[in-house]
Amino acid sequence: MHRVVHVYGHAPQYLSDMMVHVSQLAGRSYLRSAHRGAYDTPRIRTTFGFRSFSFAAPYAWNQLPADTRAISTVSTFKQHLKTHLFNIVYFY
Repeated sequence: MHRVVHVYGHAPQYLSDMMVHVSQLAGRSYLRSAHRGAYDTPRIRTTFGFRSFSFAAPYAWNQLPADTRAISTVSTFKQHLKTHLFNIVYFY
């Protein structure tokens, strides 16, 4: 998801097309999630759908802290992501 958002040209176009900002959706540009830079998660009706990239990627991305999502370099993003995940497992 980081490569889709920040590293232009490294993600296949079909993956980039699946990710839609909440602010780009009609009638949702005024929501708080639009101002946070969140991505739209489609409605899923089956448990199999929760495993799809079109749902799981934006859902996981939206759960990250804003400072981690704002990092543009891949190596720094990986470091912050690892720290965030360790904090979830060991300190919460």
